[in-house]
Amino acid sequence: MTPSPDTTYRERTATFSAEEARLGRISLRYSVVRGILFTGLALSLLAILLQAAEAGAGLWLLAGGWLLVFLLILPWHDRVIRRQRRAAALRSLNEEGLRRMARSWEDLPDLAAPPEKAGDHRARDLDLFGRASLLQLLGTAWTPAGRSRLAGWLLRPAPPAEITLRQEAVRELAAEIDLRQQIEVRTRPLATAADLGPFLRWAEDEPRLLGRRGWVWLTRLAPPVTVGLLLAPLFTPFPLFPGLLAITFNFLLTHRHGERLEATFHQIEARDREFRAYAEAIEVAGAGRFRAAALRNIGAALTCAGRPAHAWMDRLDTLIGLADARRNAILRLPLSLLLLWDFQALLWLESWQRAVGRQARGWIEALGELEALSALAGLHHDNPEWAFPTVSPDEDRLAATALGHPLIPAGRRVGNDVELGPRGSFLLVTGSNMSGKSTLLRAVGLNAVLAQAGGPVA
Repeated sequence: MTPSPDTTYRERTATFSAEEARLGRISLRYSVVRGILFTGLALSLLAILLQAAEAGAGLWLLAGGWLLVFLLILPWHDRVIRRQRRAAALRSLNEEGLRRMARSWEDLPDLAAPPEKAGDHRARDLDLFGRASLLQLLGTAWTPAGRSRLAGWLLRPAPPAEITLRQEAVRELAAEIDLRQQIEVRTRPLATAADLGPFLRWAEDEPRLLGRRGWVWLTRLAPPVTVGLLLAPLFTPFPLFPGLLAITFNFLLTHRHGERLEATFHQIEARDREFRAYAEAIEVAGAGRFRAAALRNIGAALTCAGRPAHAWMDRLDTLIGLADARRNAILRLPLSLLLLWDFQALLWLESWQRAVGRQARGWIEALGELEALSALAGLHHDNPEWAFPTVSPDEDRLAATALGHPLIPAGRRVGNDVELGPRGSFLLVTGSNMSGKSTLLRAVGLNAVLAQAGGPVA
């Protein structure tokens, strides 16, 4: 027997709470070990300082051993901390699921609508966006592309054939709660992500440096020539002056083109490893084995040049990390003078741009579409008794039995039989003040929005 949605959320909350606590205990042990190792290193260094020239090799080996073990456990501890934070985030998602079922609006995050869609008159009349709205009820699409796609679906009715495809995908995703939450926990930090528009425009443009053969050869040859000219005087009678000239040339070249290079880097870069977050979400999305046609199309869009899209995004994140070395106050000058680092970094990035840049927008949009479908699937999971409407271009009316307001909790929701149409007829709603007339009209409108977006209706 399939457990009820609230039982599923409670069980998952307990599971991830236990996992968070277990990893917290492991993290504490690592912290204690790190403290012991650091203390041992500090005492060894103090002994070396006190003994000065009399410090034997044994003390140096001991200090080196403390330092080596300390550095070795750092990545292990970091992995435990990341897993603990992921477990805490998943626990929070399941707690939100319970609050969403109870329509506890004040305790739910407010998923802001894209500015270009927030002012639509239908959105105001039907509470599509804002606090206690349909978007907040569906609120699991966090990337800008996901929010925009979901908001667009709520405002623009899909053709019947497209609605049928979405319904099939929503039904399949509803049962995939772990997949949906694994994607959401990775995309949630992207709610305040930088606008990807400048990056996507760069990705779809033609490479500038890579398209100039002379600059490519200069960028590749200047570093070994410069380093060679500087090292030659150490081993041969070769004079130092040519090496100094090479350094001066590199400095003037970087200074001459610095503003133009920085403008390009600014267009590419994102904040706080956002491309890594996109890569992780795309990896989870691409790992799904789907039957629904819409979901298979998304999976197909997340591959390029024989490699999964997340591998290309990981590569981009690595290249941007290398480019960021130019911001290091200690490394910037030697990297620029010896290696023409700004030019090297741009050359690497443009190689990525030429290989897959024009596909990047498709990856972001495919992830956004999966988020939008997952939001509707979450609604179906939380309300398994809701129906998927039959939509046909041949129908001339809207007919529903026990139609309820989707934003009202199940315990207080009142259903009504409704029929609108055919064209030329109208529905007359009468009643005293506060009898539910506007609630009924909004119930009809909101359910029509859900139906035409491909979701279930109350």
